Order: sequence, then C-alpha cells, then structure tokens
Amino acid sequence: LFQLKSSFSRKKTPKRKIYNFKKANWDMINRELCSINWQVLECLDPDSSWKLVKDCIMNLVDIHIPKVTIKSEFQPPWFDSELFSSCRKKDRLRAKFKISGSISDELKFVTSRKDFKRL
Repeated sequence: LFQLKSSFSRKKTPKRKIYNFKKANWDMINRELCSINWQVLECLDPDSSWKLVKDCIMNLVDIHIPKVTIKSEFQPPWFDSELFSSCRKKDRLRAKFKISGSISDELKFVTSRKDFKRL
C-alpha cells in the first residue's frame, strides 16, 4: 500500500469591474453626444470614423456611468442586488405556498415570480 498526501488551495477569483447602468447619468450622456460636431466624420475613412465614435462613446461612458466591483465568479454581471433580493423573495413565497397550499400564498408567489421575470 501507499499513502498519498496532497493539499489543495482554491484559487482566488479575480474581482471584476463592470458598469452600473442603473445609476448612469443618461441625460448628461445624451447632452454631450448632441453637442459633438459629427461633421468631422464626413472627411474621414470608415475605420477612422468608427474609432473616433467608439472612443467618444467610451469616454462618456467612463465619465457618466459608475463602476461596481463583482467579487464572485459564480454570479453573472447582470445579476445585481435588486435581482438577487427579488429572487430570494420569490423563493421564500414559493416555500411558504408549498407548505400552506393556500390560494392567497399562491397569488403572492405568482405575482412575485412575474415581478422577478420582469427585472
């Protein structure tokens, strides 16, 4: 017989920064986009025009949309705290309905499930 000794350490997940579109200042982005003189694009080739438009938009996004840090690799970027709390509420109401079987609990669960799907 033989013995196998090993130790494993879980690799830490890298933190990711993503845009928090729910807190974006859309009015300022629109205002600044409207104030840009787009006539400049007419005298450029398509590749240069695209780079200029993309750089302009990304600059505005970086200025007017805050970023949040996502810590978990198991959580997709779109699954924010609002969606998470709605999902937990739906799950609690489902469990309550399964135990009680009452029609009022079923209606609360169905409404919560619809609200969760709408987010």
